[in-house]
Amino acid sequence: MAKRKKKAKAGDGTRPGGQQAGTESAIKKDITQLDSSSFRVFSGLVVLFFLAGLLAMNDTTSIWHGAEAWTLWQSVSDQPNSWLTAFLHAAYDDGPISVFYLRFFGIFFFLLTLAGTFFIGKKLFGKNTIWLALLLVGASLLVPNIAKRATADIYLFSAQVLFGMSTLIYLKTPSDPWKFLWWAALWVSFIIEPLGSLLFAIPFLLVLMRSHSQGKILLNWQVWLPALAGVLVLTALQPSPWFDPALSFGWLRSGYLKYLSWQLIAVLPFIGFAIGGIRDLFYKVKRGEEFSLLLTAWILSALLSQSLTLSWVLALLAAKQMQLFFNPKYPFAAWVRGPAILQLVFAFFVIAMGMIYGFWSFRGIGFRSLLAASGLYWGMCFLGVIGLYGFNHRLLIGGPILAGVLLTMLSWFQIGPILESQRHWSPEIVNMAESRQSEDQPESLQLYYRPGLDPFPGMAVYGQDQMRKVELLSTEAALQSAISSPAGILVLEQTTAGQMNIPASADTLSGWNDQLEAVRYQLIVPQ
Repeated sequence: MAKRKKKAKAGDGTRPGGQQAGTESAIKKDITQLDSSSFRVFSGLVVLFFLAGLLAMNDTTSIWHGAEAWTLWQSVSDQPNSWLTAFLHAAYDDGPISVFYLRFFGIFFFLLTLAGTFFIGKKLFGKNTIWLALLLVGASLLVPNIAKRATADIYLFSAQVLFGMSTLIYLKTPSDPWKFLWWAALWVSFIIEPLGSLLFAIPFLLVLMRSHSQGKILLNWQVWLPALAGVLVLTALQPSPWFDPALSFGWLRSGYLKYLSWQLIAVLPFIGFAIGGIRDLFYKVKRGEEFSLLLTAWILSALLSQSLTLSWVLALLAAKQMQLFFNPKYPFAAWVRGPAILQLVFAFFVIAMGMIYGFWSFRGIGFRSLLAASGLYWGMCFLGVIGLYGFNHRLLIGGPILAGVLLTMLSWFQIGPILESQRHWSPEIVNMAESRQSEDQPESLQLYYRPGLDPFPGMAVYGQDQMRKVELLSTEAALQSAISSPAGILVLEQTTAGQMNIPASADTLSGWNDQLEAVRYQLIVPQ
């Protein structure tokens, strides 16, 4: 009897069986209940802001150099190098390139994934928890912005999220629809990123086989053999590159510190709840809770493969902590409040420096635009901190979520046009080259691009679209040959031209690169 009493006393609001009748009653009245009219209105506004941010400026933003430029370059070429670029090539259909159109496919796939995740997640975590987690994904400072770019990243993120969710639901309720979804998600993730998908899937599945009560199901040949056969068939039909430049994130594509930094930035609006969720996860793993072991396996697999799905798991953990925070016995309040306050202070100084930089670069319009976007973000985060100390659910939940979605939306509407005025040199210099082309010369554009050292230039895509012939000069010898025996108009960065003793040209254009550094390019037109 003494042991029973001690065990009951050890229970708390974050553990099954530790909740008391009063706490359960409070949770039923929680503002996060989907049958609450106020929460439905709030959710509708968040979805509206989220969609506006996803679609804003996708037609006017110049092609981002690097992964997006490479993806679109392969999509408009006659020999796409992967299943994704082959699909985009079929959609492109040799017409005038529409960046909005090609970017929209990734957004559409992302939205389908969110819908599928809600359908699966409500059976695993409950309707309220999964919906709140999806709102936090929308408030992320990383995933929605990745979805706006025509790269393979958002397709890989979506496929790996569906793979993880379908694996969990299949183990809970084994049925053919979940098995087919599991196969499809595995196949899509593999054809996008073979090595990273293996590093993500194999450790995750091994832990499931060992830790989950139904993990033995995955050893059935009727489960794994068709999955393996599908991978082999897809690889034979269209071999996927093991290191595809169409990805910005993934195994060996960026330093590990850079990957972790981006994951930290992703959860900044709700970082307190994310850290509280990690602390709660450690607590439950030590006690052998099965589902916590599975989420830990997901986190470790994501860290190993540098998968963007880490943001999804952190959003899921944060959503659960938001629901449990007002439990009288919630033990991790300090873990939630501390990081939230530190983020608020850090954001204040970053925003202040950003507004100074905006005024220095663009005068009054830069200052006002940054103030509108970042000032509202800080205000919403401040309300969220008030909710943490004032025990106000509306502020506690609404502050972080609105901070994230409004920052993304207003950044594209307010700051995006100003930055694009400096980034728009890429299509403009191609237009300049086209106008300088004489009638007796072939429509040819030459670009100096060193693979592994330079990001793939967006100019190549615009040149392929407008001039139909683009030559990439990848070595200094090829560049010297193009200068001495010009076969088209050469576009060269002025710093490189100076190093090769090429006199400055009147046909120059300046702007900023994607790192907001000043660049200046010039045309070398054959006489």
